[in-house]
This record gives sequence, C-alpha cells and structure tokens, in this order.
Amino acid sequence: MRGIVLSLLGALMLVLCGPVSPAPAAVAFEGVTSTHAVGMPSANAPWRTLVQGGMETETAFNTWAASAQLAGPIPAGETIELTWVAGRRTPTSCEPITTFVERTSEASHDNTVSIMRMNFPTEEGETPGATPTCLEVSITSRGMLTDRLVGPVRADDAAAAVIGVEASATEHRLDHPKVTDPWRTLESASLRGDVVTGTVQLSATLGGPVPEGQWVSVTWALGRRHPHGCETLVAFSWPNLPQDSSHTMSVERDYDNDDIASEFTCIQASLYTLDTNTTGDIVDGPASPLMADVTVDAAPAAEEFVVAAGRSTPVIVTASSRVGARKGLTVAGRGKDVRAAKTSTGAVEARRERPVVVRVAAERPGRSQLRLTARDVRFDVARSTTRWPVKVRRVEAQRPRPGRYESADGTVGFKVTRDFVVRALRVADVRCEGAATLPTARLPRGVRLPSNGAAARVVRSGDPGLGRGFLGAQLLTTSPTRVVGTLTVATRNCTGSARFAAVRQG
Repeated sequence: MRGIVLSLLGALMLVLCGPVSPAPAAVAFEGVTSTHAVGMPSANAPWRTLVQGGMETETAFNTWAASAQLAGPIPAGETIELTWVAGRRTPTSCEPITTFVERTSEASHDNTVSIMRMNFPTEEGETPGATPTCLEVSITSRGMLTDRLVGPVRADDAAAAVIGVEASATEHRLDHPKVTDPWRTLESASLRGDVVTGTVQLSATLGGPVPEGQWVSVTWALGRRHPHGCETLVAFSWPNLPQDSSHTMSVERDYDNDDIASEFTCIQASLYTLDTNTTGDIVDGPASPLMADVTVDAAPAAEEFVVAAGRSTPVIVTASSRVGARKGLTVAGRGKDVRAAKTSTGAVEARRERPVVVRVAAERPGRSQLRLTARDVRFDVARSTTRWPVKVRRVEAQRPRPGRYESADGTVGFKVTRDFVVRALRVADVRCEGAATLPTARLPRGVRLPSNGAAARVVRSGDPGLGRGFLGAQLLTTSPTRVVGTLTVATRNCTGSARFAAVRQG
C-alpha cells in the first residue's frame, strides 16, 4: 500500500500560529591566508613552500572544501603531504576542531591542490559542533615540515535560511499508551526532511515486534506548539513498514514540497492498529529548523560580456548555488542601455557551476555595466547581484562563409557547414580548476547560426576525461571570415573557459 502524505499547511494556519524565528546560526565559515608562521618557510625550493591556503565549510551538510597553492610545480617522483586545520584560537596555538590530510604528487596548472569532503566525521563519529576561529595550512615533504600558513576563520550567516526540519519524539502524551501490548506502543519517533535533497526520512521504534498478520500504521505530524499541544500542519503516514532487530521502522521517500522548510516547533507521532481500530499510543517532542548557507551566484563565462549593438545577443552565463537547486535558479540583469532577459537555469548541483544561455540586449556601441542577478525563489536571502563589464560592438548581422576556421595559434578549430552549422568545435589547453593538465575540450553537438550570425548553446559533456557536467559555446560573427566566441567547461574534472577569435582558412 502506498504511503499517504497529508499536507495541511495553509495560509489560514500560518496566520493563526504566527511566525516563529530560529535563533541566528552561522552556517558557513571561510578562511584564506597567505601569512607564514614564525620561522617559515624552512625550505627554499618553490614546490616545498606555500603561496596561499584556504578552507570553507557549510555546517548543515558538513561539507568542507580546502585548497593550497604551492610556489612551484611538484617535481616528478616527489610527494607532498598537505594538512589543513580549522580550530579555536588559544594563547599559544590553533587548537584543532577538524583536520584534513592529503598526500599527492600532482597539482593543477597553477600549482594548486584542492579537496572537498562531504559528511566527514570526526574521530568520535560526530559532526563537529564547535565554531572554528583559526586556520593553519601546512606542507610536509621528505619527512620535514617546510612551510605553514596561519590566519583567521570568519563566520558568514548573511545567506542563512531554513531548508528543512529535524525532530524527535520520546515523551508520551497524557494518558498514553492506552494499551499494554508492547507492539501497540511507541518508544520513540524521528523525522528529518529538507528541500535541498527533496527527501524526508522517518523512523519509529515500537515496544516490541508486530505479530505476523497484524496491521499497524505510524503517523508523523509536524506542527507549531500551542498551550494545548502540537497543532498539526504537515503529516506523513505509512502502514506496515518492516522492522529491524530493535523493532524500528524506517523509510526514506521523495518529498518535493517546499512546506518542509517551514519553521516547525514540535512533532507528534501516533501508532494506529487495525484490529482494534484505535490509536494506542502517541509520543511528542521538539522540532528544530535545519539551517544552511544558500548563497547563489551568476557570472559571465568570460570576464566580460561582448555583445552586438541594436539587437539581442545570446551569451553564456554560469550560475551556482552552495546547496544546489533542483528546480533551478533564475538569472536576469539590467544596466545602462543593456538588459539580460530573465532565464531559468535548470537543475544546479551543489557547488557546481551550471552554464545557461542568456540573451543580452544592448542599444548602442560603447561600454556599460550589467547588474547580473541570480535568485533561488525558495529562499528570500538566496539572491546575489554583481556588476559585470559589457562591451557593446557595432557588428553587422551576417553569417560566416562556410569553411574551416582556426585561431592564430591553432588551439581553436571548427567547421562552418553549408547550412551554417558550426561543427567539431575544439579548444585546446583550456585553463581550468581541478585539472593537473590543460585539457582539450570538444563540443559534442553542432551550433546553428541564425541570419545575424550570433548563437549560443549548452550541452551535456560526454567526454570521460572532462567528466560529467556541461559544455557551453557562444559565437558572434564579426565579419564574413571571422568568428569570436567563448567555450565554457563546467564538469566534474574541469571548470573554466576560453575566449577565442577564429578566421577562415584558405
């Protein structure tokens, strides 16, 4: 039998209950430093010294990202050990809260080593609860500590929002349980759900095993506390869930409804048995909001927008979200004599850039600035606005002549077919974060050029070297034999972009 979801959260109930605001919580921490500790570095070789180190965290999902930039490339055959410590400042040291260690013999093209750890437990198996205030980044090579950077860690709760709820119930309601059979009673119940994963996790522990042939159903009800109990706003019911050896029933289900991010204050769980047609037991307990840093961002794929005057030009914009956006973000922008149309990105993975085609309209040639805004409509604070330069050129609306096109250095090449489709676009030596070498990116699909010669397209990556993600290309024809553009890579193994100008060969 399918589970029943009873959504009772309505405007009337919200008015009656009134808002309940959680206590302010810092959900993100960030530290970046280039300050050497006293007596450091202790080696002269560039690859054994540090230029910069950093760490950022997001506590609701216990995600930690760290990086360290070396002064030079790691020689062949050598290995380094990097250590990141986030801790509490004491009069004599940075007392560790969390420590990460990474051994490696490779770094990216700019000599940076980056790591990301998710749901990383402490030695005690629990998520760190203390607030870090200091950062130390160390490098060890050939068994010797050769450099250490020290600096502060700062909290950031500017984009903190309620993303879900967690609750547990252990207190029996007055006059409960009403039965004596252990399997008709509840010992405890819990619930956790959030809009980031789009799931709800439910569990209930009974006083004993359910006899074979008997039918029971558990209801988990979230609500707001009032003088006479817990007023139900959202409820979940599932019948006859299997029990484990401790008589616990558990289930995880998709729940694609934003009401799970409301500010509940209590939970009430009840156990119903079919043979007696009664609710034999009810347990009650507190509910707490889950907080997270929901910062979002949007930026041009290149350092500036290059568009044609007097018309709309498609460009590539990269959008990102710290917690991810399953339903996507919206991107739009305005500036003097320039405007970016409101566009939906599609699903955005947490901390992964998502390229999207945005049309930018400009009135006249010259330079301007575009205030580009990204927004996650689920959260009031999930909005960012950044000014980006715009170069508006007077470009005749035209298509390029069919043929083979290459850049002056040969790193970019593509073909324009007779029906004006750009095919086999490749860009060598893409400078991207996350790659030890400079890869060659190839757009797996063609881009059709309209009569004005400007087009953009985003496609999924099928390149095993680049990894899963997206590739985007924007093209602008500036003469019958010249095309300028940008290729954007946003994949698991590479995040970066390359601007180019290509001319017809022959």
